[in-house]
Amino acid sequence: MRFLATRKVALLRGTNVGILLAEAELTTEPVHLTIVGRKDDSKAQALFATALRYPASYRRVEWWDRREAALPNRDVQYPELSGAAAFVCTNGACSLPQFDGKGLAALAERLDGTKR
Repeated sequence: MRFLATRKVALLRGTNVGILLAEAELTTEPVHLTIVGRKDDSKAQALFATALRYPASYRRVEWWDRREAALPNRDVQYPELSGAAAFVCTNGACSLPQFDGKGLAALAERLDGTKR
């Protein structure tokens, strides 16, 4: 991958853009957006819809309803809250809870290290 992603090789006419995308995914963490809330809660549904619309090609979006099984990736512990909340995680740390879509989108944009 290191060879394929070098500037000289990557800029060849026949180079597949997928190589560059794969290199970016191997060297950076995805934007991680998690909604913690009940699936029948309209606020949680709105937060999840906002997370799905976040314009990143490399992202990890999860929705955790505590009534269901644990999240498949247990790398983050989320606090117990009285209502639905969203978290943006990056570099091993998570944000404070976000309770509306506008705040979630703004925070994700600010923390997304892949944006230039």
